[in-house]
Amino acid sequence: MCLENIMSDNIPNKDITKKLDSEHCTEKNAKHEKFNKWLKLVYIFLVTITSVFIGTFTLIATLTSFFADANEAWCDFSLFEEFPLCQHQILPPCISDKTETVDCADDLFAADNDHNSANLRIDTLRETSSASYFHIDDTMQVSISSDRGGYIYLFNIEPDGKLISYFPNQYCSDLQQGFIEAEKTLIIPDVFWQCDFPITKPMGRGTLITVLIEEKTDINALPLAFRHVSVQHAKSLLQLLNLQLENLTIENEEGEDVNINWSIKMTDYEIRR
Repeated sequence: MCLENIMSDNIPNKDITKKLDSEHCTEKNAKHEKFNKWLKLVYIFLVTITSVFIGTFTLIATLTSFFADANEAWCDFSLFEEFPLCQHQILPPCISDKTETVDCADDLFAADNDHNSANLRIDTLRETSSASYFHIDDTMQVSISSDRGGYIYLFNIEPDGKLISYFPNQYCSDLQQGFIEAEKTLIIPDVFWQCDFPITKPMGRGTLITVLIEEKTDINALPLAFRHVSVQHAKSLLQLLNLQLENLTIENEEGEDVNINWSIKMTDYEIRR
């Protein structure tokens, strides 16, 4: 407490002391106010950071819940409700924990031969020779032939059910590298590419999914990286990929929206010790 607040005004011999103490109190109060301002700023900063973290975790939890319930959520979502797949309610039971990722892919892509109108032919290579099995630390190449020209997208379902994008990926993302001419053979990756497909654990059966899109477009269903996707999300992303392929359109020369032309082929391989 400052001295002038307790000193009596009728003590004249204390005037000098009162003046000095008043100046001291003014300086002290100014420092106190400055400290309070900094304290408020720190408080606001901490509240803001906390709100951002809470919002981020809430968003992650919401997305996780959405993917976990994707079998029902896709067709409830307004973006997809007009899709033929949703209108006919023929989504396969891919979200069940008992359903393997490769079985989900079979249901989506391999059950109907009309999905391969370009007559895609896929062969896995080890040291440039055809091979249906690989050992740990081998490197895989994929030989692709087609009756029609187009752009190749290559995905891999690993033996444990995880999913990665083989091409395009963060190291090789130029779609022109994956362009195949009609009646020609394309090797992915070739010696000029800056990436390869190393064989790693776990051992077992894997499945390559090769997609050919005849028109140049962009498919955003899967991440462009050698990043593993969880089994649950893999099934959801495969359904999204199927929905996109079934419903993706481009504008033709007359300005009309027409469906893209696409084909798909699944090829099994084995990883041994």
